[in-house]
Amino acid sequence: MGAGNLDKPGPAVKALLVRPGAGPWLSKRSGCCYIARTGLPSPRVPQAMNHLFPNLSSNVLLSMPGFRLYALCAIVLVIKMHVVGTYTAVVRSRLKLQLNPEDAALSGAQLVEVDHPEVARVQRAHRNDLENIPVFLILGFIAVLVGAPVLGLQLSFIIFTAARVAHSITYLTSLQPWRSMSFGVGQLASLALMVMILIKLVS
Repeated sequence: MGAGNLDKPGPAVKALLVRPGAGPWLSKRSGCCYIARTGLPSPRVPQAMNHLFPNLSSNVLLSMPGFRLYALCAIVLVIKMHVVGTYTAVVRSRLKLQLNPEDAALSGAQLVEVDHPEVARVQRAHRNDLENIPVFLILGFIAVLVGAPVLGLQLSFIIFTAARVAHSITYLTSLQPWRSMSFGVGQLASLALMVMILIKLVS
């Protein structure tokens, strides 16, 4: 379709909305943004996106009940994951054992084929975080968006975060049954989020 066809729009372009003097508006049918007279794609995409998502802004998110606590817990959990992951390298350096030849040559450590049991334990704790924390972050954000009960959100966020911190500590220090208990508590908090989301979706 040529640009001149927009001067007399046919049925295929009647959905294009251009307000004189106000710049481009978003086409309800095509999903594209056009400039008056030229019919060329508009570079003012952020403005068009603002019309498409008028309620999506940082102020709206911050005003959602439970979002601030969710964000705080998310930061704590991500930092914890990074700390546990970094601790793997710390343990390797302390034991002077490396899996890669270049790392062994650089640090003067012994080259091994299999990680030391102490290093493997830290890796297992880190993998457990990677398996559980991202799921919580997704569920928590959805729960905030659908407007789950504030008290339920607060309890789930705090309990899960505390349980995951306790799980890492008990895993690295070989404390049972506290490790299994902290893992189970965290799972219950995630389950509570799923239940609250489902209730809001079907109500």
